[in-house]
Amino acid sequence: MYSSTMVPKRNNIPKLSDVGRIKVTGYDTGLPLDDVYTALAEHFSSCGEIWEIYVPLKFDETKTILNSHGVICLLGGQDAVEKALQLTGSNVGGWNVSVEAYPYPANANDRVVVIVEGYDTSLRKSLISRALVKLFSPYGTITRLSFFKKSSVTAIVHGKDVADTVTQLNGSYMRGRKLAVWVTAKPEIPIRLIRRRVNFSKPIPPLQDPSAMDAAIPKSRSESSMAPSESAKKKEKTSEEATVEYKAISTSVEKQTPDPDELNVDDLCMGNPNGKKAGPGKRVTVHYTGKLHENGKIFDSTVGKSPYKFRLGVGKVIKGLDVGVNGMYVGGKRKLTIPPAFGYGRYGAEVAGTKIPPDAWLVFDVELLNVR
Repeated sequence: MYSSTMVPKRNNIPKLSDVGRIKVTGYDTGLPLDDVYTALAEHFSSCGEIWEIYVPLKFDETKTILNSHGVICLLGGQDAVEKALQLTGSNVGGWNVSVEAYPYPANANDRVVVIVEGYDTSLRKSLISRALVKLFSPYGTITRLSFFKKSSVTAIVHGKDVADTVTQLNGSYMRGRKLAVWVTAKPEIPIRLIRRRVNFSKPIPPLQDPSAMDAAIPKSRSESSMAPSESAKKKEKTSEEATVEYKAISTSVEKQTPDPDELNVDDLCMGNPNGKKAGPGKRVTVHYTGKLHENGKIFDSTVGKSPYKFRLGVGKVIKGLDVGVNGMYVGGKRKLTIPPAFGYGRYGAEVAGTKIPPDAWLVFDVELLNVR
């Protein structure tokens, strides 16, 4: 694949104004994905440095095919887009390509994921959290803080143009310690091999009978959480991994009407590419928060509780999680926008005391903690 070694370094994710986005159609959808990537990369390389190419995929029972449109992100902003538009109708390996501008939404710069290091690790996590919330307040609101180890915390921040301004905090001081603040993801600017889009437009297998479906995502989650073992209690108390959840701010991006044929998989953090990877049959450990897409209401979450373990790809969870967690690396985070057919279907369900309406779209924030 083109630029498959492009891995984000500290604060090197470009500003939104420096990235131009185009939509491309006309390529041969019967070609292998790698061939289309290579052909598009070579054809549009004269317009500007290619930051990302992604092409939606369609699955049926026997094969994977390409969707009819792809998206290319070019460094060089609007100038790169203008150059690319001049290539519409040109020949690419025997097929004529069509190009149109595909601008980012107006609020695309209003969310960012950062990592903070350098704080006093002897402080309680609650004190560190409050201090960080105060430090970031001139730039935006922290909606989530995740401690992966004593010396590092990941924050999701919402605010006007925060994706461009938050790096001003790099080198600032908090309680006498100099901080390192660097951007790990700008959700609207995909990073090569980190963001993908999957389109399940073909007929899917029939849903299970509603009476036999799980009442909740894990079949025995409520029972296990009511009576945790002593070792689980001890592990929960002594774990260095803790998450502070704040009231989520619903953005207009999250409220957009999703494509009814698509399970959307957005990676916020890649995790360790040299570490363990989730795959069918593997036993995975995750933290998740499930919300209704329509209003953002949280109906189930493991945050602040014991993480949930399940075997991937064997139907122990809703299909959207079975598919959406597949391919994640330990430490990775994904936002899954799940259509009804991959959630609780036309009948809905009751999950953790909350009624899921029929034909409800779901949004899951998932963090992969371990794979066995």
